[in-house]
Amino acid sequence: MLFVSINMKPEIAKPVDILSALARSFPEGSDVYKLPNGKRIIIECRDIVTSRAEALVSADSSKLPMSGGVSKSIRKAAGSKVERETKIYSPIAPGKITVTSAGKLPARFIFHAVTIEFSRASGSKAIKDIPSRDLLHQLLEGCFAEADKYRVKSIAFPLLRAGFGGLEEDVSLSTIFHDLLRRLSSGPNSVDVARIVIWNGQR
Repeated sequence: MLFVSINMKPEIAKPVDILSALARSFPEGSDVYKLPNGKRIIIECRDIVTSRAEALVSADSSKLPMSGGVSKSIRKAAGSKVERETKIYSPIAPGKITVTSAGKLPARFIFHAVTIEFSRASGSKAIKDIPSRDLLHQLLEGCFAEADKYRVKSIAFPLLRAGFGGLEEDVSLSTIFHDLLRRLSSGPNSVDVARIVIWNGQR
């Protein structure tokens, strides 16, 4: 484990080459970044369902099928209750968050982040929108709003929109890391620990 105390401005702080470093130590690798206010950002390699967080973020398309990648892993571990709950809320527009229980998981909540919208053409699996950092910032804004609403102190994020979603892993990681650094360094919010989980299925 690498433990880093961050005493620099958010705009110039950046993670080490975590993707390659953690790849060598999967599944136990993790880096901890401690902020001056005591809050922490943890980057780790594991299946997100094993992450110790009150809220797990699931990346999905607008109809919330939970049928691939991180969302599929969460659905399998959480059980059918969560799948039934998602049907109440879908469809959801990209960039929005909806909250369900965590089912059989030890977490309190699942924050369903809509990262992708598919083309409406019959049978199409083409992604309708263009991946952007702005979408990730919008999703993190929504997640922190829900965290404050439910007084969530710890939250785990996958590499949102990475891989199939069209963003490079390092772009997703860097964007999420710096967004978290800014949010946790300034202004009051309920989150004390934010995890970025690099799932082996995303590698």
